[in-house]
Amino acid sequence: MRNWLIQLPGRAKRGIVLINDAVLLTFAVWLAFYLRLDAVIIPETLNQWLTFLGAPVLGVVGLRFAGVYRLIIRDMGADGLRRIALGLMGSALAWGALCFTFSLSLFSIVFVPRTVLFGHLIISFLLLAGSRAAAYMFFTGRKIDLASLLTLQFNAKSQRKALVIGYELSTPKVARQIALAGNYRIVGIIHDDATMQHRKVDGYKIYGEESLMQVIERNQVDEIFLLASKFSAQKRVEIIKSVGEAGVSVKHFPTFNDIETGRVNVSDLRPVNVMQLLGRDPVPPIEDLLSCAVRDKVVLITGAGGSIGSELARMSSGLGPRKIVLFDVSETALYQIQQELVGLATIFSTGQQVDPEVIGTDLSRAGGTFPEIIGVLGSVTSRTDLDTLFASHDIDVVYHAAAYKHVPIVEHNMAAGVRNNTFGTMRVAEKANAAGVEQFIMISTDKAVRPTNVMGASKRLAEIVLQSMAVDPATKTRFSMVRFGNVLGSSGSVVPLFQEQIAGGGPITVTHPDIVRYFMSIPEAVQLVIQSGAMAEQGALYVLDMGEPVKIVDLAKAMINLAGLSERTDDNPAGDIKIEFVGLREGEKLYEELLIDGNSIATRHKRIHRQMEPFPNSDELQKLLDSLESILDTSSSDKDVQGVLAHLVCEYQPWSGESEARVVPFRRAV
Repeated sequence: MRNWLIQLPGRAKRGIVLINDAVLLTFAVWLAFYLRLDAVIIPETLNQWLTFLGAPVLGVVGLRFAGVYRLIIRDMGADGLRRIALGLMGSALAWGALCFTFSLSLFSIVFVPRTVLFGHLIISFLLLAGSRAAAYMFFTGRKIDLASLLTLQFNAKSQRKALVIGYELSTPKVARQIALAGNYRIVGIIHDDATMQHRKVDGYKIYGEESLMQVIERNQVDEIFLLASKFSAQKRVEIIKSVGEAGVSVKHFPTFNDIETGRVNVSDLRPVNVMQLLGRDPVPPIEDLLSCAVRDKVVLITGAGGSIGSELARMSSGLGPRKIVLFDVSETALYQIQQELVGLATIFSTGQQVDPEVIGTDLSRAGGTFPEIIGVLGSVTSRTDLDTLFASHDIDVVYHAAAYKHVPIVEHNMAAGVRNNTFGTMRVAEKANAAGVEQFIMISTDKAVRPTNVMGASKRLAEIVLQSMAVDPATKTRFSMVRFGNVLGSSGSVVPLFQEQIAGGGPITVTHPDIVRYFMSIPEAVQLVIQSGAMAEQGALYVLDMGEPVKIVDLAKAMINLAGLSERTDDNPAGDIKIEFVGLREGEKLYEELLIDGNSIATRHKRIHRQMEPFPNSDELQKLLDSLESILDTSSSDKDVQGVLAHLVCEYQPWSGESEARVVPFRRAV
């Protein structure tokens, strides 16, 4: 019945409401006379009928002029009650004036008694408000929040003006929460459905998307609240960019369901983050890949205190492993992630329902127990540390995330970079294989493709080492690699740097106006890494679909806009933040790539692709590795290091100070 009524055409709904009001207003007249005269009144003459029916007719007319029938009943709140009261007061005055003017009276008096007029007004308001309250509870299944309605009336003249973009059943409730909790005055709702436009919902006028900039300018909007959950990622990007250019800050709600159930409050509003400017719709994980990846296993995470390592620890803790061993050379980083997981264990033990986005994992997948957390200090380059590590814990799965990744730093510390990234990987892989570890997943990088820096070359060489070990018949461990580009928010990435520069008043420093990078959020990357590992075959190299590359200068401009500021240029000298181009850093390319030959093979997951890449035979590889290690131990010459690297990684061309724009675009798997 409820769904049938909701799906009725607008005219049919308004007709039902109008008939309801006419009946209730007629009953209110009868009841008002009964309470005044203590007798049941039945009109007999034409004048009496005109007097008796004048009230409901004028009442319906008054309600229509007050805009009551433009409101949606299931979303009506304080503004709807105000409009009902205004409409009824106007109709009561008109009814009294009509009776007085034409001297119509049922009881030999020249006008309707004032007590009847007043009683009819009160009774009508209670009946109409009550019918709408009943309809609200029937259609929404929620109780009336009278306190919120009354409080909202006192906050109607809040200083900050806000505009809501998007529409769902709970939008008016959300708008009221925003007004109450944030001291905002909602100036309207932007909705993409033409049938909803030019109407009012709980007093909030609904506008079309084409009116967005006009509404912002006309009302001098201070803040935008993005509630458009049904919009595509590209649509969200368009809205955010257009709003940002107007210098208005943007915030968004997580999901409507979280608001409806009360799990998320207005205080949980988050500013629109940079990830939402990339135009990427999140892809749900394949649940069986997640569930089988680490469940009931002992997991070792090297580099556990880093951006990727800590997210791996966070996310895998909610997937049911028996134990997680955190391995890192930094005491501070190790302590921080260990304490965070201890906090997750506390949340799990108390059974709290916490938003997975807030804590970094979905504890509902964890099963019956939370894993044991062990923190181990040590270096991936130390055989002694690794011997102790694998002897102390019966490791099943290794996620190898330990690496030196900052291109300029590694370029000036080549020996340390190669020793950690290449030989550190080889040491861990050898110990894992000797210990009979079931699986080893290495975190690689797009900088390993046709590298122009030592960081990328050392990572590509680490891939080659694992590929070589994988083809050895004596190998027990299943080795695989996952390659992806930049992750937003990691240490040393442009996003936190730009945020810091914006907070300091600028300027934002960009290396080159044409530089582009692939971007992905850390949680998305790690979730794909875990799923890659679950389906990995021996020696497989997986690449993650990073979407379209982003120009760094466009990212900088978007971040300025999202902060509610404007770019300072020659055309806009009064702007807030200037963008300066400082030149490419040593070892840096204009473009990054994900594949060497540009071809990939599809897997079960649409954003995970398998790549087959050549590597040297084992005998030749081992000789060159021995030579490289000898150079690292005996020589400090960067040219010697680069020379051997160039023999081992044939695509490696040391940076010459010019940007190599050799681009092989990422191709979708077929």
